[in-house]
Amino acid sequence: VQLFKGRAGQETTQIPYSLLRGILSSSFEIQENDRAAVARQKLEQGILKYTSNLESATLYSHFIGHLIGLDYSSSPYLKGILSDARQVRDLAFHYATQFFGDVTRKNTAVIFLEDIHWADTGSLDFFEYLMNKRPDLPLLIIGLTRSTLFEQRQDWGTSPIQNLSLNLLPLSEADTRRLIAEILQKVPEVPEAVMDLIVKKAEGSPFYVEELIKVLIEGGVIIRGTEQWSVELD
Repeated sequence: VQLFKGRAGQETTQIPYSLLRGILSSSFEIQENDRAAVARQKLEQGILKYTSNLESATLYSHFIGHLIGLDYSSSPYLKGILSDARQVRDLAFHYATQFFGDVTRKNTAVIFLEDIHWADTGSLDFFEYLMNKRPDLPLLIIGLTRSTLFEQRQDWGTSPIQNLSLNLLPLSEADTRRLIAEILQKVPEVPEAVMDLIVKKAEGSPFYVEELIKVLIEGGVIIRGTEQWSVELD
C-alpha cells in the first residue's frame, strides 16, 4: 500500500492548497526552507517515481507545482494561460488526478487526512474532484474531522464513491476514568480530586484528557519518577 499523509491546521486554513502541498511535501521530502529550484526538482523527481513517462511527469509537475505555490510561471506548459486562473486550476486538478491514477496502477493507495475541518477550500475541492472523477481507483481516503466541516460542506466525500462515516461519541465517565488510570498507571493511587477534575474538564475527549495530564505534570501536581509517580495535591 502506498501511503500519503497530510494534516490541516488553523494557521493554514486561508492558504490555498496548503493541505495538498503538505501531502506532496511530506511524500517527496520538500522542506519549507528549500530553495525554489530544489523544491521543484524534488517534486518532479517524486512524481517521476510513479509516472514512468518523463514528459508526463514534467507536465504533471508544472501544473501541480504551480497550483501548490511553487513558481512555475516560466513553464512552457503554462505559457499563454497564466492569466486564466480557472483554466490553470482545472488543468492542475486533471493532472493531479492523473498522477494518483498512476500511483494506483501498481499499488493500492491510502490518503490519510487529519483535521480537515481546518482544511483550505482548494484542497477540499481537489479531493472532491478526485473522488468524483475517478471512483474506480483502488484508493482509500480517510478524513478525520470535527462535525464543523459538514456545516459548510454537507455532502463532502459522499458521492459517487463508496463511503462510510464513523461518528465517534465522547467517552463515558467510566471510560474516561479508565483512560486516566491507564495513563497514570505509575501513580499507586490517583486521588479522587485529581480524577474528578480531569473527568469534568475533559468532557469525554481523550485528547483533552492527555492535555490536562500534561498541564498537571508541567505544573508540578503530578511528579514523574523512574519507577513510580506521585501526586502533590498542595
